[in-house]
Amino acid sequence: MKLFFWSGWEGEKTWSDLEGRVRFVATSGSTGHVTLLTTIRGPNNEDTVEVHLKYEAGSLESMAKRLSALFEAAT
Repeated sequence: MKLFFWSGWEGEKTWSDLEGRVRFVATSGSTGHVTLLTTIRGPNNEDTVEVHLKYEAGSLESMAKRLSALFEAAT
């Protein structure tokens, strides 16, 4: 059995496309949560959708494996 101790990270981890229409900002807390802010802008850059998602740190590994399998199946 592998023990997992959550330490998170400092600050924000960000990614966006070159045009700035899609942006992800991830932050972590000491309580074992990761918050992902997803921002999507419309073609006119006036329409914006923001979604805040909260995850338990313990679920991240299984989520990464499922996403990896999904992208492998798509290629």
